[in-house]
Amino acid sequence: MTGLHLYNTRLRRKQSFSPLEGDHVRIYSCGPTVYSAQHIGNLRPYLFADLLRRVLRAEGYRVTHVINITDVGHLVGEVETGEDKMEAAARRSGRSAGEIAEQFTRQWREDCRRVGCLDAQVYCKATDHVEQQIALARRLEAKGYTYAIDDGLYFDTSKFGRYAEFARLDLSAQEGGSRIGDVPGKRHPADFALWKLTAPGVRRQQEWDSPWGRGFPGWHLECSAMSIEYLGQNFDIHTGGVDHIPVHHTNEIAQTECAYDVHPWVNWWMHEEFIDFRGDKMSKSTGNIYLLDDLVERGVKPLAYRYFFLQAHYRQQQTFTDEAIEAAAIGYDRLVGQAIEVRGVSGKPDPEKLGEFRERFRAAMRDDLNAPRALAVAWEVARSHDLSAAERWSLLAEFDDVLGLDLAGAVPRTAASESNPRIDARVAEREGARRDGRFGEADRIRDELAVALCVVRLASVVGLPMKLALDLRNQCVEIQRGGQEPPHAQDSGQIVDVTVNAAGHPGVLDLQGQVTPIRALGRMHLSDRGRRERLEVELRKALRPLRAELPDKNLANLRLRHEAGLVTQRGQDAGQPRGQQVLPLKREQLTELHRRAA
Repeated sequence: MTGLHLYNTRLRRKQSFSPLEGDHVRIYSCGPTVYSAQHIGNLRPYLFADLLRRVLRAEGYRVTHVINITDVGHLVGEVETGEDKMEAAARRSGRSAGEIAEQFTRQWREDCRRVGCLDAQVYCKATDHVEQQIALARRLEAKGYTYAIDDGLYFDTSKFGRYAEFARLDLSAQEGGSRIGDVPGKRHPADFALWKLTAPGVRRQQEWDSPWGRGFPGWHLECSAMSIEYLGQNFDIHTGGVDHIPVHHTNEIAQTECAYDVHPWVNWWMHEEFIDFRGDKMSKSTGNIYLLDDLVERGVKPLAYRYFFLQAHYRQQQTFTDEAIEAAAIGYDRLVGQAIEVRGVSGKPDPEKLGEFRERFRAAMRDDLNAPRALAVAWEVARSHDLSAAERWSLLAEFDDVLGLDLAGAVPRTAASESNPRIDARVAEREGARRDGRFGEADRIRDELAVALCVVRLASVVGLPMKLALDLRNQCVEIQRGGQEPPHAQDSGQIVDVTVNAAGHPGVLDLQGQVTPIRALGRMHLSDRGRRERLEVELRKALRPLRAELPDKNLANLRLRHEAGLVTQRGQDAGQPRGQQVLPLKREQLTELHRRAA
C-alpha cells in the first residue's frame, strides 16, 4: 500500500511492510509490570510503539493496538526461583497487590499521556485473563509439549525445533546454568514455567485453582494468551525492548506456535534499544532511575522528553545525561516558539513548495521510523524563508500528527510561567485583528510582543531576577504601544537601551529559537540606578560566551548603551540616530549558521 519499510528482528533486516488483513494493522506491545513507578527508561518502549502507530496511521492504515498490564507472575531477577514482583511489593508496603497494581497502572498511563502517547484500544491485565492462560497451557499439555514437576508445569523447549532461531541462541552454552534459574526437575535450563504452584505452607495474595494445583501463571504465558484473545492467532506486529528477545519473546513464540501450529505467529517483531544512564541500562534494580516527575521538578516538560526520544533512532541506544535532557528541553522550546509564530495562520499554500518537504518527511519515517531525520525536516520547515507563514504551519501541523509534540497547543517554559494581563490582552487583540483581516495591525502587535518576549528570555538566560525581567517586559510593551518615552526619560542615567541582534546558536543564546537573526530594540525605563547597573553587568557576562563560541563576533552582537554613554558601540554611522545601530549578518554567515544548526 505504501513505501513503508520496517526492521524485522525475526529476519534481522528491513522489509517492505504490508498487513495481513487489508488496511488493518494489529499491534501487540509488551506492557509494564506494575509493582512500582515506571521510570523514563520504561516509557521509551511506549514512545516507540506510539511513533509506529502514528506513522501507520499517516500511511492510511487502521490500527488496533493492544498493551498488556503484568500484575502477576513476573519474578524477581526473571528466574524461576525468584519471588513474584507484585507479591514482594505487597509484602514490603503492607498493602494488597491489587492496590499496588492499580496505583502504578494509573501512574504509568498518565505518564504515557503526558509524553504524548495515544491511548491503546485495549489494555488487558494478566489477572483478568487467568482462564485464557490456563486454557493455553492445557492445549500445550494435550499436544505433549509440557511436563510437570513439584514446582509446576513447564514447557519442554527440546520439543520445539526452532526454539533457538529467533534470538540466535547457543543452547549448549546454557547447560551450565543461566538466568532461567536452577529448578530441581527441569530437563533443560531454557525450559520455562507455564504454571507455578504455590509452595506448601505459603499463602499468596494472588493464586488460582488449576488442573495442576493452586498457583499462578508463568510470566510468558499472559502475552500469548491475551494477544490471541484480542488480535487472533496470527497478527502483524509485536513490539518490546531488546531485553525481551532472548527469553520472553523467544518463549512467547515457542508456546504459541506449538499450541496453534502457526509459523510465523507474528509477521513483524520490532524492538527498541535501552536508555544508557551513565554507562548502564536505566534500571530499578541498580537504582539509576529518573521518574517523569523528577524531570518536571527540574523544569523539563514531559513533551521535551518525547523530543529527546525523537532525537535518536529507536534501534539506537540513547545516552541520558543532565546536559542531554536540558538540551532537548531547549530544543523543544525553540521548536514550539517557531510554531507559535505561525500557529493557526490561514492562507492558500503552494502545493509544489509543500510537496518537497512532505516527501522528505515521509521518506524519513518510511525508512524504519527515522525520527531524527524527520525532525530535521520539521526544523527546516520551521526556519524556512521560502515558505509563507501559512505554508509553514500547514506542514508543521501535518508533521506533528506523527511527531506528537503538541505544536498546536504547547507553550515554551518561560512563556508558560510568566503570564501577565497586559501581555495576554495584546495577544488577544492580535488574534482578533487576524480574524478580522487587519493583518497590518496584527503584525505590529506581533513585533511589539516579540520585543517583550526577547527581554524575558534574555533575562532567563543571564539569570536576572524575574521581577526585574517582568518590569522590563511590561515597560517595553507600554513603550512600543504608546510610542512615547516613559516618564523621566530625559533624566541622565535613567534609560537603558537594549539592542539584540542575535543568531540562534544551539547552547549559547537564542532569544526566539530561530537561526535567522532577530533584532529587538526596546527603551526601558529603570527608576533604580542599581537595577540598571545589575542589568549591564549581567548582559556583559552573557556577551562573553557568545563571542567565544560563534565563528564571527558579528554573528551575535549584544550591545548596551544608556544616555550617559557609559557603554559604547562600534561602527556607529554618523548619520544614524544614537541607540538605533545594528550590525547586519552577511549571507555567508547565515549559511554557516544553517550548516551548524542542521
